Amino acid sequence: MRYARWMRPVLALGGLGRRRVRVELSDSELVVRAGIWFRATIPRRSIRAVEHRRNASWAIGVHTDFRGGWLVNGSARGIVVVHLDPVIRARAAGLSVKVKRLALSLDNPDGFVTAAAPPAAAVTPTH
Repeated sequence: MRYARWMRPVLALGGLGRRRVRVELSDSELVVRAGIWFRATIPRRSIRAVEHRRNASWAIGVHTDFRGGWLVNGSARGIVVVHLDPVIRARAAGLSVKVKRLALSLDNPDGFVTAAAPPAAAVTPTH
C-alpha cells in the first residue's frame, strides 16, 4: 500500500501503520488487511475489472460510500479500483459488510492493474 509521508504517523496511531496493512495478490485470491478496520479475502474469480482511478484527495484511511464501495488508502495517489462480481463479504471494524468495489492506494498501481486484471473474454468470430 502507498502511504503519504505526512500521514504515516497519524495512520500508525489509528492502527493503520505499515506493519498492520497489507495487500497481497496470489494466483487464487486478493487479500487486503487494514488493521482492525478492514479485512477482505477476495477470490480471483470474483474480480471482474481493475482500473486506475483519479486521486482520492477527499479521504485517507478506510471509508465506504454505503453502496458497496470501499476505499482503503494511505495516500491520495496511486488509486486503483477492483470491481467485483459476485459481491464478496468482508469485515469492517468487526462488522460483516458487502463489497462491490474496492479502491486501494498502491506503490505500484500499474503493476497491480496488469497482474490483477481478469483474463480477456474469449472472442468468438462471427460468420
